[in-house]
Amino acid sequence: MKNVQQSVPFFGVRDIEASLRFYVDGLGFTITTRWTPDSDRIRWCWLQLGGAALMLQEYWRNGTPGGAPDGTLGLGMSVCFICADALALHRELRTRGVVTQRPFVGNAMWVVGLTDPDGYRVFFESATDAPEGTELGDRAEDDVAAPVATVPGDTRFDLHASIEVLQRTPSTLSAMLGGISATWHDATEGGESWSPYVIVGHLIHGERTDWLPRAQIILAQGASRRFEPYDRFAQFTESAGKPLEVLLQEFTSLRDTNLRALQSLGITPAQLHLTGEHPAFGTVTLAQLLACWVAHDLGHIAQVARVMAKQYRDAVGPWREYLPVLDR
Repeated sequence: MKNVQQSVPFFGVRDIEASLRFYVDGLGFTITTRWTPDSDRIRWCWLQLGGAALMLQEYWRNGTPGGAPDGTLGLGMSVCFICADALALHRELRTRGVVTQRPFVGNAMWVVGLTDPDGYRVFFESATDAPEGTELGDRAEDDVAAPVATVPGDTRFDLHASIEVLQRTPSTLSAMLGGISATWHDATEGGESWSPYVIVGHLIHGERTDWLPRAQIILAQGASRRFEPYDRFAQFTESAGKPLEVLLQEFTSLRDTNLRALQSLGITPAQLHLTGEHPAFGTVTLAQLLACWVAHDLGHIAQVARVMAKQYRDAVGPWREYLPVLDR
């Protein structure tokens, strides 16, 4: 049908200024049309990049930005832009300091992926005869290394891969602990060890006072870059008396807000080398802080599983010999 001419994705966004930094400043889109009914602030816009287009509209309620649905807006949503050469675009984005997922071959296409500030997945793809599953850097003819920042100590840190883990921690804990009896969530390893309930409270306190606030201190590069000491035991008063379901919901909400804020910062590879001052360790980089956020999550998920497993340390009988988690 010749009357239908174009399909244009339409994304609802929480902060259109953050979205425009991502799409215009980062990816190179141009604003061709905009709607500013009440002020200079853009409420809706049409973006163009080559022959592709995208529309953005900010959620508003009662005359001010707001009213977006709870959770990650773009969860499960993606848009694919077909290119003549996705790898050429990948290299161009690198020159602007834009970090992408490591390009790979899927369905006979080179795929360059990013996540926008609201969690929408954006892919740039082009046809290739490279083997399925190839990643950029696997072949001798690849002239660009994978887009992973290197930090002191030759440690490889991938911001996109880190966000993949951080996004999944709330749902992982909710799957493990949601609706479970106190027999499990109040269990400990003995002595002053922590229960799963206490661990969730600890993670909540970290979302409020540790990861993102410290990242913002580093990025600001102000006169004082020293972090406030972190209270590892604040959860014993802050979470006292709250049902576990409430804590899980609170953690999910805080993590979603923090990840949206993190992605809106548009962190470049160079910024990952910026430093702050830890009260005990001294100088630390932004990459080290963000890597610690991921490892901290995974460590406490493992701790929850270990604490729960140990409740059956004796019940398993002779199989204990083959279950090392029970004696760690």
